[in-house]
Amino acid sequence: LYVFSDIYLATGPVLVVAENAPWSELAQMNGREVATLRGSIDALILEKYPEVIQRSYDSVQQALEDVSSGAMDGLILDILTAEAFVNNLY
Repeated sequence: LYVFSDIYLATGPVLVVAENAPWSELAQMNGREVATLRGSIDALILEKYPEVIQRSYDSVQQALEDVSSGAMDGLILDILTAEAFVNNLY
């Protein structure tokens, strides 16, 4: 009954992982810890992956540092924020 156009502006959540991580999708992360920002609606995507362990952070910087150091396996973040931090600071 309906047909959708291509996405005009991709602003949804993405999974950010360390460059050398052996996983790149949430489906590969059962039993792994994924950071989310406290109060972010992006965290709702993890409801589809009940085996993924969610850890809440107050700071994007701290979450990215923990992903980079291996203390956290990934981070769910909206793509615009992720690109701004990764391209400018990390």
